[in-house]
Amino acid sequence: MTEAVWLKCKVAPGMFPNEVAVVVEDADKREMSLFANSNLVEFSKPLTASWSMVEGMVKVSLLERNEEFGLVSLPTPALEGPRSIKVERSALRQAVG
Repeated sequence: MTEAVWLKCKVAPGMFPNEVAVVVEDADKREMSLFANSNLVEFSKPLTASWSMVEGMVKVSLLERNEEFGLVSLPTPALEGPRSIKVERSALRQAVG
């Protein structure tokens, strides 16, 4: 059974109005980027067209977890890697509702 949670990320505008560029970090500190629907992402301040990244959270599915790590499924596959990645548990936040 999967659970919806939020994963820390960096966010920038996407190419389309309902899309954002997202950068996440796996448990080995490797950055991976993906495009996601903007309704799956919360960001700390409004996005501008300048391509500057802001802190945010992207909604992911938590597949497994232990005390240190979580295995999550990203909303779309990362451009540089898999759709499921291992992340530090401290990078996750429970989804409400």
